Amino acid sequence: MYWSETPDVFNDFVSESIRRDTFDKILRSLHFADNMKMIDDRFYKVRPFSQHHNNVSNLQFQQEFHSIDEIMIPYCGKHGVKQFIRGKPVRFGFKVWVACTSDGSLLYFEPYCGSDTKIPDIGLGEGPNVVYQRTNGEPLKDDIL
Repeated sequence: MYWSETPDVFNDFVSESIRRDTFDKILRSLHFADNMKMIDDRFYKVRPFSQHHNNVSNLQFQQEFHSIDEIMIPYCGKHGVKQFIRGKPVRFGFKVWVACTSDGSLLYFEPYCGSDTKIPDIGLGEGPNVVYQRTNGEPLKDDIL
C-alpha cells in the first residue's frame, strides 16, 4: 500500500527511504507484545503500544481545544473485531476512538472491540463514554501500565 501509485496512499518519503521488501521484512518481525503472555484482550498485541502512547502524549500536549471522534483503519482480512459500517468511505476495518488537538496531533486512541473496549460505560452510549473518560482523566479499565 505504501508503494502504491494512487494519490490517496502514495507517500514520496516512504517510497524513497526504504525498499518495499525491506519494509515487509520489518513488518513481519515487528512485535509489541509477547505471544506467550496472551491475555483476554482482542488487541493484546498493540495494547502496550497504545497505552504507552496515551501516557506519553498526555504529558506532552496540553492544549485548550480537542476533538474526539471515531476513525476506521482499513482492513479487509479476517479478525474478530473487524467492523462493517455501511455507507462510509472505509466500510471494513478497525474502529478506533481518537482524541486530537486542534493542530491534528494525536493525543489518545483506544481500539473499539465491542463490550471488551477498555472505556468505562456510564450508560450514555459510546461517544459520551469516551468524552467522559477523557475529560475526567480516569484511568482505563484493566490498565496494565
